[in-house]
Amino acid sequence: MNASAGHYGPTGDEFAIAGLEKAPSHKVRPPRVAQALAALECQLDQIVPLKSDDAGRCNSLVIASVRHVFIDNAAILSGRFDAAHARTTARLGYFDYTVVEDTFELKRPG
Repeated sequence: MNASAGHYGPTGDEFAIAGLEKAPSHKVRPPRVAQALAALECQLDQIVPLKSDDAGRCNSLVIASVRHVFIDNAAILSGRFDAAHARTTARLGYFDYTVVEDTFELKRPG
């Protein structure tokens, strides 16, 4: 995931750089990661430029609509995606990440 975050330009193949296999998507042109247990196929709606303290860095908020959801059957438990079983990676902020190993439900009040 981190290897694909570099600035490689429009001809850089992030899959090859990260050592990942491609799998065809169902509703969008770009491929998905073949090894991923889940993937969202999205269509770009809007890019919102954000401020940056570094003049050489461009920060953006990307807004997209999900067109298709892929979930491998191995990641489904009791009819739902099981993030703990899939051991998904989550970004915490700064340079920190975590692996999801335990989850809990929190029902909304009212």
